[in-house]
Amino acid sequence: MSQRRTERHWKRRDARCRRAAVESAASSPNPNWLCSPTRPRSTSQLSAALAVQPLLQTVDRVQQLVADLRETLNRNVVAKERSEQEWDRAQVDKEKCERQPAADKASGSQ
Repeated sequence: MSQRRTERHWKRRDARCRRAAVESAASSPNPNWLCSPTRPRSTSQLSAALAVQPLLQTVDRVQQLVADLRETLNRNVVAKERSEQEWDRAQVDKEKCERQPAADKASGSQ
């Protein structure tokens, strides 16, 4: 009798673990990880793998944020360089305009 009880206990426990793993896999970014060759073999490995999932998602999110920040920084650098070039052109145009009336006066007074 106790052997049957023990067998039922383990069957129920295995079923609970499988359900939890399936639920977790369904919400994970890679739902096929349970079928992969590196899938955890024991319940403690499975528990550890499930505990790591939120951390992995956080790492992925941080990596995406870093990539977005790099892209924004690159865009800002390009915009700054463009702005500096426009400023330089405006300064050259201003100097030309300031020199032009002086040249007109010099040619008109002669």
